[in-house]
Amino acid sequence: MGYLLVSLIMISIFTPYRVGMAFEVEIAPERILQGETIAVRISEVDSQKTYRCFFNGIEYPVYPKEGGGLRVLIGLASDFKPGKYTLVVAEYDQDDTKRKTLDLWVNKGDFPVQKVCFTKEKKRLIKDPKNEIERKMIRAALKTKTPQQLWEGTFLWPISEKISGPYGAKRIDEKGNPYWIHKGIDIAVEEGRRVLAANSGQIILARKDFNLHGGTVLIDHGQGVMSIYLHLDSIQVEEGEKVSKGQVIARSGQTGLCTAPHLHFGVYVHGVAVNPTLWFRVEY
Repeated sequence: MGYLLVSLIMISIFTPYRVGMAFEVEIAPERILQGETIAVRISEVDSQKTYRCFFNGIEYPVYPKEGGGLRVLIGLASDFKPGKYTLVVAEYDQDDTKRKTLDLWVNKGDFPVQKVCFTKEKKRLIKDPKNEIERKMIRAALKTKTPQQLWEGTFLWPISEKISGPYGAKRIDEKGNPYWIHKGIDIAVEEGRRVLAANSGQIILARKDFNLHGGTVLIDHGQGVMSIYLHLDSIQVEEGEKVSKGQVIARSGQTGLCTAPHLHFGVYVHGVAVNPTLWFRVEY
């Protein structure tokens, strides 16, 4: 409950860093945890100048934000190493370069260990060579770059709010051997329930025949933000189709590698799987 209260407070609080420069930089949240999305807002910008942002030595795209200013989104994986990292925002023109350098602390998140018991038939799916083909297709789709923001406000729950498998869970077999880290949330639900688009965007992947992931839909929400829906029984959209927030895109199922009917839902920021539950209540 203490974490929830802190998270709710952070929804509307950005920490400003003012350094007497022409532009200002705000960071949210104040206390950063593994698995979170860092939002960097740049205001008081000059349209004649260029802005770039670097975090941990990696450059992240700077996009226009609705309502004015610029925004950078940085996704942290659940196993991102805690510690101090450097964020640099730079303003360039022909005659001068101005930089703002900030030290950001990434704190350890709280992720459970979850035992998952697959049948022998399902275990055989894990080592099937065909899995790499669909992994490559998903990775390629996640590299899609759309400069416009297509999403609107906070995300909707795509089906219900009953989480059976949390984000970041370290999954093990019945003997305690590690499987993988869970990259989204599992929502327990019976087969055939309507699955909604968590937000507006464009369908960039819609596949009924995936071996490991089952029926799969991937929505591009623009500016590096995407949502994924797995183990679907049927799909009601096509690749390239534009969808609206709350639109029915599929029906829930238990296809692919799973132990019972459910929906796997995930959010990616520049190809990194982040905690999707924060997107339900935080407007980035």
